[in-house]
Amino acid sequence: MTVQERTNRRRTVVRAGALGAALVATLGLTTGCGSSSASSESNVKDLKVAVMNLAASAPYYVAQEKGYFKDAGLNVKLVSAAGAAEGVPPLVSGTIQVGSGNLITVMQAAEQGIQLTSIATTNEAAPSLDDIGHKTSAVMVRPDSGIKSPKDLEGKTIAVNALNGLGDATIKASLVKQGVDVDSLKFTELTFPDMLTAIDAKRVDAIWEVEPFVMAGKKAGLKPISYNFEEAALRLPLGVSFVTKQFADKNPETIKKFKQAMDRAIDYLNEDEQRIRDAGVSVAKISPEVAAKMALPDMTTSFSRESVQSLADLSKEYGLLKKDPDLDAQFGLVLEDK
Repeated sequence: MTVQERTNRRRTVVRAGALGAALVATLGLTTGCGSSSASSESNVKDLKVAVMNLAASAPYYVAQEKGYFKDAGLNVKLVSAAGAAEGVPPLVSGTIQVGSGNLITVMQAAEQGIQLTSIATTNEAAPSLDDIGHKTSAVMVRPDSGIKSPKDLEGKTIAVNALNGLGDATIKASLVKQGVDVDSLKFTELTFPDMLTAIDAKRVDAIWEVEPFVMAGKKAGLKPISYNFEEAALRLPLGVSFVTKQFADKNPETIKKFKQAMDRAIDYLNEDEQRIRDAGVSVAKISPEVAAKMALPDMTTSFSRESVQSLADLSKEYGLLKKDPDLDAQFGLVLEDK
């Protein structure tokens, strides 16, 4: 599929325990009193947005750098986030107004009593198993590990950035299709940057990385053994911006303008994918060597209902969710058939 074809189509990615503990503490401070002063007014203009330093975060940086947020009448400050789940408590307390990350975070928060609403999208998995240029996620091993096939991962320890999240869920969903006993897998939690050091020291058998860390791993000699996103489901929805339902209800024009700015950034990036690499270097601080060769996120301004349902189903199957999520409440603003 060409860049233009993807662009035309678009015009028509938590830990339950840790999240729950953090939210309980936060709710004790916020229940019955609203969030911050920023969200106590209607249609606020000043927004703090939590963003992870990943290739898929390019739309946030571009919308800021190109002035798209400003054109929409928004004063946006991007703040660094280690992961989606860690951003939920400050979102609820009002320290930030917009979080970012994978859709499972939104689903899991609802089961903890926190209603989040997705207001914009960033990326999805590649549309084909052969589309290596857009496979931004991989399970990687050392060349001397003795792990030659997915089956060899049985009984091994895999590092993921968050337990009971997008990583281990999609790893299990992809490997079970290849005959792997996924119940034998062991997962441990590390940040994406720390994984390369851990596998080099042989503290783990395999690591789950996303770009730009997949390419960094390849440059270090690591070998992909599974491209878990696409092997779990093609076009799997991966990245969203989200706010609390309370904020969304009070600020409908704000979230509308935010999505317009993000969609504009995605359209700009999809016109020429070199712009994603350039944004990675200039604002996301990815090294030029890695940015030049990394797989690129498949940017999109909306998700199909079918793809979101697929993610919800596999999340429930592998124990990340206890019940079916309310897709319209959590993702209605970003579904193609909205």
